[in-house]
Amino acid sequence: MTNAHEITTENLNSLIGRPDAPTLIDVSIDPDFEEDPFLIPGAFRHPYKDFTGIMDRLHGTDAVIICQKGGKLSQGCASWLRSEGVAARYLLGGNHAWRDTPGVLRVPALRLPAHGVGKSLWVTSTSLGPNRLASTWLVRRFLDPSARVLFVADAERDGVSERYGATAFEDFATKLAPAHSHVTFEAMVQHFTLNSSALNGMADALTDGAPEAVGITAILNGIGGRETSAEARATAALPIFDALFLQMQHRVIPAVRW
Repeated sequence: MTNAHEITTENLNSLIGRPDAPTLIDVSIDPDFEEDPFLIPGAFRHPYKDFTGIMDRLHGTDAVIICQKGGKLSQGCASWLRSEGVAARYLLGGNHAWRDTPGVLRVPALRLPAHGVGKSLWVTSTSLGPNRLASTWLVRRFLDPSARVLFVADAERDGVSERYGATAFEDFATKLAPAHSHVTFEAMVQHFTLNSSALNGMADALTDGAPEAVGITAILNGIGGRETSAEARATAALPIFDALFLQMQHRVIPAVRW
C-alpha cells in the first residue's frame, strides 16, 4: 500500500524543474551533509527543529522534507508540519536513495553562491536576451526558487555584484567563452552539473542559428514589447521556458499536416 506521507525518488524527479514542484527542504545534520555535500535541485537546507522558520519559507506551498536516509529527521519534521496543517511528505530513502538513482540531477553545494540557497542574490543586465531570461528561469526552477535577481545597466553590473555580494550570470559565461553572454545558460548548466538531456536540449535551442532560436526570440520580444520592467519581463518569460523544458523532456514534436 502506498504511504501518502512519502514520495519516491522517481515521483519527485518527475516534478523537478516544474512550476508546481513542492518546496524541497533538506534537514540533514551537518556531519551527514558534509559526507556527501550535494543538494537535490531546488532544495535548501534548514535546521530540522525550526518549524516556524520552515513554515515561513513555504509561503503556502506543499513540502517535501529530506534527510540523509529518509528516517527520523525527515519523517518527524514532515509529521510535525502536517500537524500544523502543512501538506508535507518525506523523501523515501532520503538523499542516499536519490544519489543511488540513475539519471537524477544533484547540485554540488560548494558550487552554489556563498550566501546560500533560499536567500541567494544574483545580478544580470537589463538587456534581457533569451540566454539571460533562460538563466533567470534556471536559477528559480533548479537552484533557488526564492532567489532575488537584480537587473541593472551593463556598466554597473560588476559594481553591483561587488557592492551587494550578488552573483553575476555573466561570470559563468565569461569562464566558458570570454565576452560572449549568449552562452550564459549553457555555462550555468555546466557549472552546476545540471547536464540533463532536457536542459542540454534547451541550451542547444538557445544557440544562435538553432531552428528553435528564432521562434523563442520572437516570443520573448513580444513579451518585451508588453512588459516595461526587466523584472516583469523575467517573470512573464518563466512559462515560456517551462513549456520549452517540458517539450525537451518528452521530445514530442507533432507531425505537420499540410
